[in-house]
Amino acid sequence: MEALIIDVENEIKFIAGEIEVVKRKRLRLSKERDAENIDSHIKAIALTLHSIYTGYEKVLEILIKGMDGDLPTAVDYHTALLKRANYEIPEVRPGIISDKTFNLLNILRAYRHKLRKTYTYLISPDKVLDIVETAINSLELFNRDWEIFRGYLLKKEP
Repeated sequence: MEALIIDVENEIKFIAGEIEVVKRKRLRLSKERDAENIDSHIKAIALTLHSIYTGYEKVLEILIKGMDGDLPTAVDYHTALLKRANYEIPEVRPGIISDKTFNLLNILRAYRHKLRKTYTYLISPDKVLDIVETAINSLELFNRDWEIFRGYLLKKEP
């Protein structure tokens, strides 16, 4: 379990680093007046939001594969992964993430899905900034869930 915990905590550090990038870019954006620079900041933030959600998925994949022994095989894999993380598997593990965390991560998942299929000139600055708030709020909830699950893992060790 120790390796599993270390892998998860390293990924969470990367996610936290990306959250800091988003905060810094948002601050720079608020002071920017040049349209081209504004556009560049919005696109950089959008890509970083993509990275943040990808990091969350990596954590959930590590935990689900490590605890459940397999990953979802559904056509809608990304949604199925979140759902699996949200529920308890009796005799195996409790839920990994709370309902609140699930809801925020699902918003990030949907945004990442949409972003992958969008031309960059169609990225909505207002939507990006709304999602920034979701991403920032998600880290606190995810960390809280992780601490609870980590406690479960540590108690489970012989």
